[in-house]
Amino acid sequence: MEEYVQIGKTQKTHGVRGELRVGVEEIYLDDFLQAKVLFLDVQGRQVPFFVEQTREVSPHLLCKLEEVDTPEAARELTNRPLYLRRKDLTVGQEEPEGDLLFGFVAGYEAFEQTAGRLGPILEVLEYPQQEMAVVDYQGREVLIPLHADLIQELDRKKKTIVWQLPAGLLEL
Repeated sequence: MEEYVQIGKTQKTHGVRGELRVGVEEIYLDDFLQAKVLFLDVQGRQVPFFVEQTREVSPHLLCKLEEVDTPEAARELTNRPLYLRRKDLTVGQEEPEGDLLFGFVAGYEAFEQTAGRLGPILEVLEYPQQEMAVVDYQGREVLIPLHADLIQELDRKKKTIVWQLPAGLLEL
């Protein structure tokens, strides 16, 4: 059974050729730009769409899918989760962290959108269904989920990660 990773979301149509504006998490940008097939959520299933072209038109990412040639056809695919097969991802493959998708963030500086700086990420642990960052927060170790829905920004150059966490999570 194929395993899929949500890398972003389709947003709205662009132009008259049936292009889609998409939002892609920075960590998956290179994989998105190289993808030959993308998967969109259609009635709860990941349906493959072959990529005709992807391009950056600052500040947007645009995607032209094969057989989606009109704004009307593209409109049917807006506001949908966007996936790649896990086996097609290069994220973390060059890193020595084994099978951990986010293993490379150990050593990054952790931030929360409203709380500000949390502290350094000491390590990444694998739990059933997801990975957790161990963050040194106010002198104690706190586990924070490494989940795409919670990560607001991940900057590999600055080695920072910004979360938007549910209220009370840091107090657990």
